[in-house]
Amino acid sequence: CESLVEGMLCGVSILQTPSGDASFALASQALAEDKAFSILMGGRNALFGVNLPCDRVMLALAPDRVDRETLVQSLGRCGRTGKYTKSEVVFSSLALIALLFA
Repeated sequence: CESLVEGMLCGVSILQTPSGDASFALASQALAEDKAFSILMGGRNALFGVNLPCDRVMLALAPDRVDRETLVQSLGRCGRTGKYTKSEVVFSSLALIALLFA
């Protein structure tokens, strides 16, 4: 898909997308492990089982469609590989922060 290739050339990739196939998903994961992208986006499936070397995660989840346990799991995506001395989580809404500390 042309838009996926354009994104990759600009340093943005998507882990799961209806426009890609299994080969695209595997290539995205392999390139992300080599830090080939500035921004890597993933859907809800990216919360579980993805071990990428990232020091910043932005959580843009719908607060009414996520529970606290899933939110805590998604926090674990950041700095998971232990390669960073610090990591950062950016929340897309105050409602997510309220859910985390509720």
